[in-house]
Amino acid sequence: MANGSFFVPDPELIVKDRPIPYSLYINSSALEGREHYVRIFPKGESLSSHEYEQLKEKYLQVYLSETDRGEYLKAACTHFGKSEAEQVMILKSSAMHHLDSIFSTKADLSVDIVNQTLVGCRQTVEGFVTLLRGHDLTSLHELIGSLSFHDFYTYDHSINVSMYCILIYQLLQPDASEQQIVNAGMGGFMHDIGKIKIPNRILNKVGRLTEEEFKEIQMHPTYGRDYLMQNGVKAPAGAELDLIRDVVYQHHENFDGTGYPNKLAGENIQLLARVTAVADFFDAITTKRSYADALSVEEALNVMNRTTGKKLDPRIFDQFLSHMQKKYVEKACNVHLPSDFDPCQPHAKFKRLAS
Repeated sequence: MANGSFFVPDPELIVKDRPIPYSLYINSSALEGREHYVRIFPKGESLSSHEYEQLKEKYLQVYLSETDRGEYLKAACTHFGKSEAEQVMILKSSAMHHLDSIFSTKADLSVDIVNQTLVGCRQTVEGFVTLLRGHDLTSLHELIGSLSFHDFYTYDHSINVSMYCILIYQLLQPDASEQQIVNAGMGGFMHDIGKIKIPNRILNKVGRLTEEEFKEIQMHPTYGRDYLMQNGVKAPAGAELDLIRDVVYQHHENFDGTGYPNKLAGENIQLLARVTAVADFFDAITTKRSYADALSVEEALNVMNRTTGKKLDPRIFDQFLSHMQKKYVEKACNVHLPSDFDPCQPHAKFKRLAS
């Protein structure tokens, strides 16, 4: 009998006719809620297409261990001739699963769930790092626009921010190791974990929040930090929990010291948190939602530029802007950004002023 969590893989993405990088299992229990997983094919042995069809006929459903999800993703992206967009979609779908496992609790997270999420987060981010090697920020924005899940904004936003963080950090640190880049992506992926404790009526409100609602929104960095400070929470091998925790706690600190929760300023804000602030802001105002139009890239860059030295680190944003302007020409913008705009909350339509 195998212990732990299991998932149903896409039958079309099971490796065949070569050694498989994971074991296959069945649920041998006939009782609902009393799963009993038994290994039927071992990792490392070659599974022929004929053998796999026989297994499906005999057992109807095969499973993989959650601990093998990373190997399943790598193999799915490597062996099936999938387009780049299809590979990103595979990774995004897996990332959605990991986020759903924590956001669907709507309660205090257990240490086990946090640790499982961190492992899954790292596996997914490693996949993104590999796939994004040929991308720049402009092509990533176009790819994200074609693959967004508009009905799952909180999840989709975290995944997008993770990918932007990977590329922005590489702009700043071109000699960074792969593990440093993975940490940047993991910080972006986990940055809004504290929103689990924020009521949906606040997260999904259209229009201006009341003072009390905004105070509650401002608690999500603290909630997120507290989840990651529970006794027994540990990062997967190579990941740096302190860095990820700093991103979660500090990504709403403003460069001029007016942010929250601690009014940190300048370089007192951890570098990856400052990177995440740029990624968070950009995705929040360029992603179309069911009730709000997205700004164009040109409008977004103009709006963000007005906040440099205030909300955003000017050095990081200048590199971001210079890179984006290789394709998008700066032009006048008449979009009004409220002085208390906060990218963590869903935004209503931006007000465009008369020219």
